[in-house]
Amino acid sequence: GFSGLPGGGRSGYGSFFSAGFNGYWWSSTPAGPAAFNRQLNNEYHSVRRDLVSRIYGFSVRCVRDAE
Repeated sequence: GFSGLPGGGRSGYGSFFSAGFNGYWWSSTPAGPAAFNRQLNNEYHSVRRDLVSRIYGFSVRCVRDAE
């Protein structure tokens, strides 16, 4: 039920990349100066998980608890 749009990301230097091709979302799992993210690619039918530096800028998905 999740439709993620490929908004790309922002590097630690402030440049943007992969808009229209990849979607990146932070997970809620920090690991020191790094954190996990999830990546969707418009050419592959899988979800990738990476541990990356938190200086990158990725999308966030807000989820509300069911009432």
